[in-house]
Amino acid sequence: MWYLLTEIVSIALFVGFIVFASYEQRAGERFLFAYSREWLDRKIEKELFVCRHVDVLAFLKDTVRLFFEHGLHGTARIALRAVRFIERRLSNLVHILSEKFSLYNAPSGHPTVKSKSPFIQSISGYKQELRKDKGSHELSQ
Repeated sequence: MWYLLTEIVSIALFVGFIVFASYEQRAGERFLFAYSREWLDRKIEKELFVCRHVDVLAFLKDTVRLFFEHGLHGTARIALRAVRFIERRLSNLVHILSEKFSLYNAPSGHPTVKSKSPFIQSISGYKQELRKDKGSHELSQ
């Protein structure tokens, strides 16, 4: 029963649409939703014009090219930021390590820096004694 009722309603709506459309066409103007229907007609005409006159394949090719260019640019920026982040961390580490081990890197017998290494202390002490002995021999002659 419901099936028959929906069929009758849909047929009646379709016949009503055809009668109303033919009446509007004979009168030469629109009666219901005139502004909305004109707006929709203009929009459809514009889209049809675009579809008829635009090379869709060239548009898609250009769009894909731009997409990959922007994507690669973003990837390069992220990679550069990662490299700079790692560079800063390594620079800080090198600075800390150079300060920590600068005593071992000082030249033997450097007057301002006392070495913590016993080997370097013994050699620098020996060199200082040699200098004192050499200076005392020069004075006696």
